[in-house]
Amino acid sequence: MRHAWARMASRGLCALYVLMLPSAMFPAHAENQASAPASTWAITVKVARPAPIQTYVMNVGLALPADLASRLSNASRLTGKGHALEGIASYYWQGQMTATGERFDPTQLTAAHKTLPFGTRVRVTRVDTGTSVIVRINDRGPFKPGRVIDLSKRAAEEIGMTDQGLSKVKLEVLGK
Repeated sequence: MRHAWARMASRGLCALYVLMLPSAMFPAHAENQASAPASTWAITVKVARPAPIQTYVMNVGLALPADLASRLSNASRLTGKGHALEGIASYYWQGQMTATGERFDPTQLTAAHKTLPFGTRVRVTRVDTGTSVIVRINDRGPFKPGRVIDLSKRAAEEIGMTDQGLSKVKLEVLGK
């Protein structure tokens, strides 16, 4: 119990020392304190102004893929119901998680697209045969240059492209 009082007393003395420290550091304020009534404490705090914020613009040359502009322009065109785009389709069959969080099922009519919202229905038509299938976007991709959509194995079988692996297709957005 005696140690608790000693700790409390030492903390009180430290607090008193901290309060008296500013007057010792700034003797010019000692005159102001001397003229003030004995029961008044005056503490003056000087705040430094922050330096103005400066903005620098650096022109850095980056090496970007040669087909980036065409990929971005194609992606922005295919955004709403009724929009169409032609390109190369591929298919995939790994049983991993999709970007929507569901397990990839190659027996479902699903696809991966870079920019279309999840749940969007798209008609994929093979250009050389005219066969088509309607798929639901549930993943992101493809990430290989020149490809516009990755189909599930079942969707690829529906349009007859499993033997080739790649096929030129036309995409038509149907909506959600």
